[in-house]
Amino acid sequence: RLFTLTNRFNLTIRIGERADNRTDITNGLMLEHGLPLVIGLPLLAFLAGLAVRRGLKPVDTLTRILARREPGSRELIAVDGSPDEIKPLIVTLNQQLARLEDALEREQRFAGDVAHELRTPLAATMIHMESALISDDPVEIQYTVRNARRSLARLARRIEQILAIARLVSRAGSSQPRLT
Repeated sequence: RLFTLTNRFNLTIRIGERADNRTDITNGLMLEHGLPLVIGLPLLAFLAGLAVRRGLKPVDTLTRILARREPGSRELIAVDGSPDEIKPLIVTLNQQLARLEDALEREQRFAGDVAHELRTPLAATMIHMESALISDDPVEIQYTVRNARRSLARLARRIEQILAIARLVSRAGSSQPRLT
């Protein structure tokens, strides 16, 4: 490589450099500046992955605990030993599980109460119909059929009340704000 400079006084300066020196300098720069990047970036990525995995380990542990949890389990998730960052999540999960359990218990009690409330007028209706079927007296038949109608009307009224309660509960549940 040659560089030539001539000024206005006709003075010429020439400088030369061998091509193999320039190649050696380029290779040296690549080794000095490129090799750390080639080695450092994968190492940095690996270390960052380890750090993220270690940082998310409590979340992974919580996920495994929830996956092993038996359906209907009333056992609270242990907060002790958890990192401070995940404790609010565990406390909130425990509160949500308790609310869900309460709702399921109320629903089971409601279903039992409904079954009891419907069983009584239904049993009375069946007794009146049986009496009407075995009786030969037209007056008694008419009396028992009338009583059966009253029992069926009570049953229909109870069913309407239960449906009204279900509609109110459904509206109340849908009007609560949802967090997303």
